[in-house]
Amino acid sequence: MAGIPLSILHVDLSKDFGGSERYCLDIAQRQMAAGHKVGLVAWRAPAHRNAVQKHAPPGLIVYEAPPIFASWTVKRAIREMDADIVNVHLPDSARAFAAVRGPKPPAVMTLHLRYRHKETKDIDGLICVAKWQDRESSEFTGPKLVAPNWPPAERSADPAKIAAARTEIGCDASTFVIGSIARLNRIKRIDLLIDAFRRAGLDNARLALIGDGKDREALMARAGAGRDIRFLGQRKDVENWHRAIDLFVLSSDWEG
Repeated sequence: MAGIPLSILHVDLSKDFGGSERYCLDIAQRQMAAGHKVGLVAWRAPAHRNAVQKHAPPGLIVYEAPPIFASWTVKRAIREMDADIVNVHLPDSARAFAAVRGPKPPAVMTLHLRYRHKETKDIDGLICVAKWQDRESSEFTGPKLVAPNWPPAERSADPAKIAAARTEIGCDASTFVIGSIARLNRIKRIDLLIDAFRRAGLDNARLALIGDGKDREALMARAGAGRDIRFLGQRKDVENWHRAIDLFVLSSDWEG
């Protein structure tokens, strides 16, 4: 991303914070580090919602779009930033960009989910994060590349904080901690993980669920009142939890 500094606008109109939103912010941070001017259009969110802009790195220019007429905010951001290129993430973002009237810069769409040709109106290029998306998007005739997902940059873990994380869920060095770091929605199949943990009936074990989402209340009801399954919500100290867990479980139906 070196060379002539660009003005880059990301549009990520999602209602929660998960992998695609982390990807958007991570690439925005790397672009800023390379000397580019970078902005983000996100939904205006109530205080209780874990919106993408709440995790925005310093220096990122954020525009909050109202629930309707998001295209107006996209158009304003393009004008104020004098954007050279727009990177849209997820379907709502593509639709908002397509609805912008008048001159607008080239746009690329990052495919975080399945390819749907109708969502690529006014899109000049595609970024696929997996090879299967490249095959699935054969109908797209513009420029396209595969740039696989990368591990997000994490701070170094602090041994004292790792120990504190285990203490937070009532564990000592002998406790076996099983964990998941994921959004709490249907596709992540946390329900399957909870059921498997219950069925295993392990002695001196904890299940730590890091993340949040619309299914949290239903999953808490499924887990029951015991203290061996802990819901820890969205955390900003994930680097410590990665190392506090003895066994990480990915229970998703599918991942990009």
